[in-house]
Amino acid sequence: MFIYSSAGVAGTIKTNDHPRQMKFFSKLSSYIMQEDLVQLYLTVAESMQIAANLKLGDELKASEKQLVVRQ
Repeated sequence: MFIYSSAGVAGTIKTNDHPRQMKFFSKLSSYIMQEDLVQLYLTVAESMQIAANLKLGDELKASEKQLVVRQ
């Protein structure tokens, strides 16, 4: 079991020698699972909607999240 700790850590994360701006970074990056396990009873659109709800949280309305999924 691995335990990650960040207590007492300070610094700056840079991308191409520029400080990372989380607002833009999270739109340009994504998490891809090592194993492509999908739920057997969900459509692709439903799976993407669930991912959008988890990733985008409460920042966007449901209709705005649906637009993101369609894109």
